[in-house]
Amino acid sequence: MRILYYYLLLLSLPISAQIELKIDAISSKDSIPTERKFTIQYHIENLTDKEVVFSLYPTSFGSNRRASMFKGMVYKIFQDQEFLDLEDIFSNTKVNSYRQALLEAKTKEEKDVLVRKYLEEQKRINLDSKSIIDENELLLEKGKNFSKSIITLLPKEKRSYSKTLIWNKSRYYKLEDNEFYLDENKPHYFELTINLMKEYFKDYVEVNEYQEILNNPSYIKGWFTSNKVEIDFKD
Repeated sequence: MRILYYYLLLLSLPISAQIELKIDAISSKDSIPTERKFTIQYHIENLTDKEVVFSLYPTSFGSNRRASMFKGMVYKIFQDQEFLDLEDIFSNTKVNSYRQALLEAKTKEEKDVLVRKYLEEQKRINLDSKSIIDENELLLEKGKNFSKSIITLLPKEKRSYSKTLIWNKSRYYKLEDNEFYLDENKPHYFELTINLMKEYFKDYVEVNEYQEILNNPSYIKGWFTSNKVEIDFKD
């Protein structure tokens, strides 16, 4: 009976040794007095002797509050050992660059070009060639975008990534009834998590192909969490 108990216990444990998600380094630089840039260097490594496949946008970052169905990297911030359940505290570098370009634009025509370019990049659609996008076209674009998220790692393969995040040096945050303060006198830590789900493929493949994916052990699923690395929110 005891042997059976331990066997069932092992079956219930998550298979978390398939891949490693690790933060290699976090560096910071104050570009302007009110802004600090963090460069996050991290990698995903296949720890097995077999090929693994999953869907992930590895350079798309979001806070833990949107983790449930987010297909990118989910980050957590800790103050000492306390987890701070914050909304996004980092601004988007691409959005910032467009915002700065808009401020520097001298004419309405220049601003219109920038706005159009930004919308095209966000929607992955050429607005000049399509005045009206039908539903089939949108589904096609959505499928193309999803195909870019499929990552195949060969046995023992490691892929390294880098992401720049910008903090505007705000310390006080209020979210609903909760208040948070980034204490400049306490250490802070940064952690990454990814939620890999086979179910992501359901809307993009045929029914029989989706069933094959569900039954294929090469397509992995599960929560994977990185190490914690100190991040500099000090003055």
